[in-house]
Amino acid sequence: MSRSGAAGGPRALRDRLARRAKLAARIRAFLGARGIVEVDTPLRAPTTIPEAHIEALHCAGGWLLPSPEYWMKPLLAAGSGDIYQLAHVFRAGESGRLHAEEFLLCEWYRLGITTERLADEALALLADCSVSGAPVHRRYEDAFVALAGVHPLAEATELEAAARASHLAPEDNTASMCAADWRDLLMGCCIQPRLGEDAPLVLTHYPAVDSPLATPDPDDPRWAQRFEIFWQGVELANGCRERSGAPGVPEDLPDCAGIALGVDRLLMLLEGAERLSDVLPSVGE
Repeated sequence: MSRSGAAGGPRALRDRLARRAKLAARIRAFLGARGIVEVDTPLRAPTTIPEAHIEALHCAGGWLLPSPEYWMKPLLAAGSGDIYQLAHVFRAGESGRLHAEEFLLCEWYRLGITTERLADEALALLADCSVSGAPVHRRYEDAFVALAGVHPLAEATELEAAARASHLAPEDNTASMCAADWRDLLMGCCIQPRLGEDAPLVLTHYPAVDSPLATPDPDDPRWAQRFEIFWQGVELANGCRERSGAPGVPEDLPDCAGIALGVDRLLMLLEGAERLSDVLPSVGE
């Protein structure tokens, strides 16, 4: 945690570290009870999977991974079965109230499971970790129209107009912004802060064009079999049905769905902390 997070002296520090350890233990107990095997893969890789809006950290001999999926997916392809990992991950240039360059992620994969069942399992895990409230499910499209006033698959000019109407457009460099950029801006500023205010909310059916690693919905390929879970306006988890053959995904990956849960963000909300740095297990700058 930060220096401010250590306020209260050694006893307060020890109590907060103990609560962090208890949360990790509860996650392990929950997933282990379901027969999901914990794995411990390397933090470094010779290459990294390119992802929009995520910049990996380069290090001697390779890259510090922004997600453990780089090594977990080959394990799945080799026959590991259901697996999970509590892993430190690294993302360059991320700082602020909800971000850090290094943080703790819980990622797990389930074979032969639908995204609906995986979302339900993640909600059950959150409830087991003391997240309260009856979960709400909502489609991305419906939330976007209701809260941003524009359809998410509208042309870039329409999305830009909606952003400008909400006083969100940057003062310059907008000429290079595409529809995906405007969608991301509207989602981050207009929509996400109002999701899951009173209870966890599962947002489903993200645009397929923004979800290259997710399998398209067979009923409407404009949308992906992908969901995110929000609580108190904070994104806690991101899950999808894995798309075999996508960048960085083995061709022989078995039919599975995976999810990544931000453990530090969850702890921050459970603690009522103001910033992610207040719950990180460190002191000093």
